Amino acid sequence: MKELVTVKELADRYKCSEKTARRYMRAMEHMEKPLRVTVQAVEQWEFDRMVTTVTGPEKRKPYRRYTTSGPIIISRVRPKEART
Repeated sequence: MKELVTVKELADRYKCSEKTARRYMRAMEHMEKPLRVTVQAVEQWEFDRMVTTVTGPEKRKPYRRYTTSGPIIISRVRPKEART
C-alpha cells in the first residue's frame, strides 16, 4: 500500500498553515474525506514546480535625461505672453 501524507504532515514539511497545505494538496492528485495525498504525488508536484533555468526580467533601457543637443530645460515660470 502507498504511504499517505496528511494535512498536518504537509504543513510541517512546508512550514505553512494547514489551510495553505490543503490548497497545495488539492492542486495534487489527492483523495477526499479524509484529505490525503501519496508521497509520489507530493514529489511529482514539487518536481513540476521546480525551475530549471532562471530567466530574469529584460533590462530596461537607461533613462536619458539629455538629448543629443544638450539638457532639456523646463521653465517653472510661465512666459508673460501665456499669462494673459
